[in-house]
Amino acid sequence: MGKLANFRRGALLSVVLCATTPSAGQQLEAPQPALPGNVVEITAGDFFFVAPDSVPAGLTTFQLKQIGAFTHDLTILQLPPGKSVAEFAALVEAGEPRPWAKNLGGPGFIDPPLSTNVTLVLEPGMYALACFVTTPKDPPEHLRMVKPLQVVPSTTALSREPPTDLVVRILDDGYEFSPSLSAGRHLLRVENATTQRRLFRMERVLPGRTPEEAIAWGRQRLTVPDTVRPTESRGRLSGFEPGQHLIMTVDLEPGTYLVSSLPNRATSQVFVVQ
Repeated sequence: MGKLANFRRGALLSVVLCATTPSAGQQLEAPQPALPGNVVEITAGDFFFVAPDSVPAGLTTFQLKQIGAFTHDLTILQLPPGKSVAEFAALVEAGEPRPWAKNLGGPGFIDPPLSTNVTLVLEPGMYALACFVTTPKDPPEHLRMVKPLQVVPSTTALSREPPTDLVVRILDDGYEFSPSLSAGRHLLRVENATTQRRLFRMERVLPGRTPEEAIAWGRQRLTVPDTVRPTESRGRLSGFEPGQHLIMTVDLEPGTYLVSSLPNRATSQVFVVQ
């Protein structure tokens, strides 16, 4: 692992990406490599998930696509023997705790028609797919976005996480990146080194807009129209627990990026890619 650079809140991180422009006569860029493991496509709509009923155990990438007018993410929860998805769903709708459901995190909300993803190793058993993104304006149907997923044993699936080329540690007051960033596709390991559940988001600030506008918009997004959004999403993870890590695939291009891990963007960090 390369030397860690510890970037604290409020600092501006300038990173040079090794981007090249094809010269005349050069062929176009090769297709991006496939996502790791068994890729499971999931669509989140109002207010439902389109997903398979079962998947094989082992290395799995969940790729989340958005449709509809409401915001949705995907949280993957592993249920212990003797507990059912119906019982879990009833507790969610009632607002009751369900400490026996193990939160594995998942792909967070991203604007249509983009998609976001998460890669993890699944053990055989019963899981629940749930959306926990709710606002006071959402109808009660949003609390019922729970779908069962059966993970069945497999003798052929990969059972180890793939090697990653970039690590980001979420700290209480900033982020640690290792090694240096570069342009292109990255397999990113995101580690929660705080003492609370954190989400993770990477947003590219649109040309002509500023990070300050992006932070302000994020904090008041429920009261301003999406047409004034100053960023575009590059990858998001739903909330995951302290000490936990998740793997995601992201594509970076030159520009200014905003990284944050709390809903109100209190821990936002800016880095510039040239």
